[in-house]
Amino acid sequence: MGSSRLPVLGMLVWVLHFVLMRPEVTMYILVYVDDIILVSSSVAATNRLVLALSSDFAVKDLGKLHYFLGLEVTYPQDGLALSQQKYSQDLLRRAGMLECKAATTPMSSTETISATDGTLLSADGATDYRSLVGALQYLTITRPDISYAVNRVCQYLHAPREPHLTAVKRILRYAIHGDIFVFFGPNLIAWSARKQATVSRSSTEAEYKAVADATAELIWVVDAILTY
Repeated sequence: MGSSRLPVLGMLVWVLHFVLMRPEVTMYILVYVDDIILVSSSVAATNRLVLALSSDFAVKDLGKLHYFLGLEVTYPQDGLALSQQKYSQDLLRRAGMLECKAATTPMSSTETISATDGTLLSADGATDYRSLVGALQYLTITRPDISYAVNRVCQYLHAPREPHLTAVKRILRYAIHGDIFVFFGPNLIAWSARKQATVSRSSTEAEYKAVADATAELIWVVDAILTY
């Protein structure tokens, strides 16, 4: 048994986790408030545990996991995929940056930031800064490409200044990209990260647009392979 604190949208939440490892079964359980995620190598063991819990608590089996603490889960043929599309949209909305212009990189290659340059943020501004940085830390679960930039802005949590906030906003502007990856077997042959041309009113609409863009890219790649 253990516990973890996760900075979900800048708020620290406690998640309890339990691990059972025996020769016949391996089981992992995550508990957050009244939500439970159960991963097990044995369907029979899973059913026995759910039945045992039902004898003491009101338990409802919701089937396969689809959403938990900002993580969206889908099930392609070869496993499962995690994304944080809705989480990133909520983060941009909270920062008032839904209409912002996208950045092509998470950090500037020409500008540097330090602990002493620029004006100190106000007390409220510093609180907002720490909250945004904490939320970005959680976003690195599915966006490892922003890990270095997030680590840099984490270094100024004790006394954030205007240039540090500008750097955080650049990371957010980069995070709005819609990423497309095309594989030929195990090899990545095409990749794109760009802002969608129109503003989506929901994460579902944004996902449909991303699928359409990916389909167009895939058609072009297939045509290029067949041609050459």
